[in-house]
Amino acid sequence: MKHLFLLLLLAVALPGYAQEFRTSLLQYQMNALALNPAYSSYAAATGFEATYLGNFVSQNTLSRSVLVNMQGATEKGGLGLTCQFYQNAFLGEVNLRPSWSRRYQLTNGGEFSFGLVAGLNYFDVANNFFSNNNDFVSLDAGFGIYYRLDRFFAGISVLNFLEKSAGLERLASNNQERENPYSLHVGGIFRLSEDLDLKPVALLRYANIYELPDQSFTNVGHVASFDLQASVIVQKTYVVGVLYGLTDPSSGVPTNRFGISAMYILDRFRLTYAYQNNNQSDSRTSLPTTHIISAGYDIGSGEIEEPFRFF
Repeated sequence: MKHLFLLLLLAVALPGYAQEFRTSLLQYQMNALALNPAYSSYAAATGFEATYLGNFVSQNTLSRSVLVNMQGATEKGGLGLTCQFYQNAFLGEVNLRPSWSRRYQLTNGGEFSFGLVAGLNYFDVANNFFSNNNDFVSLDAGFGIYYRLDRFFAGISVLNFLEKSAGLERLASNNQERENPYSLHVGGIFRLSEDLDLKPVALLRYANIYELPDQSFTNVGHVASFDLQASVIVQKTYVVGVLYGLTDPSSGVPTNRFGISAMYILDRFRLTYAYQNNNQSDSRTSLPTTHIISAGYDIGSGEIEEPFRFF
């Protein structure tokens, strides 16, 4: 009965929180390719990052996703590929998003890059009383800009700027809802001592909610969110961080989230575990804890970058 109650609760809240159950700032703390296609120009991040995000409530897990970023810097920019596999009790989704970016060197020593991304998405719709849609596919597109200077970075991106589906009929109700997020991602690193660095990062998102089969200028709602993470880097080997976030949908109850992460870095390889708890403070509803497991590897000379790569 407890699991059934959680599933029913998710069904009611799904329009406002669908993307929140599959994403977290903790996924992007060492690789922001899925957040911003212009990040593929960052030469020091050439390699891959694989992240699992989900919970272990029961066999009918409320939400789980696997995100894989692969990227390689070129002479003038970079190429990337993001693969995401998402599953909840009502929907399965596979996203393939190749990206291209161009890098420009600035006179102050910083770098500016511009990126484009296209997406191919496949939706596996569960056959139950919550949905009467068939499986379908869609295409989407987006863009972003990224700036970095020594120990500071900032990026702006727009994803799902355009989307068109095939195999999905427009229904009077129960159309597939999607988000068109506008994101500002900013952070830096501050030297506390010879062995300690502080890395604060903030992510501000505003997303229009629209319904497929195609994106139109008429949205069915919107959602705003803010996340702040502060991490301490110890001897460039251990990274411990805490996170707080808030989501405020146009319809529904605001959601708070708290998270903690721990990372171990061995040369170019890194391994991360984190967890995040989501709760609705107004209704005192606590959703299952989200677990995040991530592994990454950077292709390079084997020397640790200075300053330490922090985004």
